[in-house]
Amino acid sequence: MFRVRVRAPGGDEGIFHVQPSARVRDLVHPVARWLRKCDGSVRLLYNLTRFNYDDTFEGVDFQDGDEIDVFIEQVGGKPVIYLLSPTPTSATVALALSRQWEFSALYPAVPIERKQGQDSVAWTVDVRPDGTLHDLRTGSDVAYLYWEATTCQARPLSPPPDHAANPGSSSSLAGEVFQPAAPDIRPSNSVLLAVEDAAKYLDTALLGMALHTEARTSFITYWLPAILRHKFIALRFLPQAAYEGAAPMDVTPVPDVMTRVFMLFRGIPKEDVDIWTSSSIERDPAIWRDVVGVDTARATDEGLFRVLEWGGMEVN
Repeated sequence: MFRVRVRAPGGDEGIFHVQPSARVRDLVHPVARWLRKCDGSVRLLYNLTRFNYDDTFEGVDFQDGDEIDVFIEQVGGKPVIYLLSPTPTSATVALALSRQWEFSALYPAVPIERKQGQDSVAWTVDVRPDGTLHDLRTGSDVAYLYWEATTCQARPLSPPPDHAANPGSSSSLAGEVFQPAAPDIRPSNSVLLAVEDAAKYLDTALLGMALHTEARTSFITYWLPAILRHKFIALRFLPQAAYEGAAPMDVTPVPDVMTRVFMLFRGIPKEDVDIWTSSSIERDPAIWRDVVGVDTARATDEGLFRVLEWGGMEVN
């Protein structure tokens, strides 16, 4: 019998026992139960390398008492990209990802280029004045470009900075880096909401960031089922510069204005509500326009070539 030391992302350690002939996948469920996560979000790493779950412990030269790291996979959910032009326009949208995540779904489908562990894609579309896009590769007519990504790095690139209590202040925005494998959401940069208040709060916040009716509706209906699994949630929107570092996007021709809105949220246990209530930021949804950095006048000017993206991530 092997004794397996399992180290959780927060540093907690658990001890599990397995037969040397057991397959690595047999350990996933007990570890997930210990961490109160679903099996599909748990990744096990040995010497910072992902296991082949069909391997046996003795087959990978595992030794009694060796340590396994747990990586909780994060998913960037349904970022979608709208292109809005007052005149017919041909455009190319090039999107890259930092090494902490990789594409898991794309529509319309385009080839993924992977260089030095970094994914990138490009769509070429005809933009029509009614907002629809004609994808030249597939011939599809779509309302927006869609992508999704999963994290693929066990540890953050660097410790997240300690931002000031007011996320709209210049000191809180300076130097922030969004690390998809270690998203930063805590009382000092987020707002606590009861789930019954979440939809209205989001609609008001998104309207303040110049999302049109269809975008607001799609955003809320996409995330609402995940939100409703909780009693309370904390949420924040990332400054565009922080998000851009993790998912740089270039559009040709250069748009007159680009708006990129990305939300982080997490469920808050009832026993932790007091901590978040006492430390959370101002609840006014209007604050996020300045935090994200949205020029609402230009973002709603129908005479300009505009790009709008929204997406989000539930933090496990």
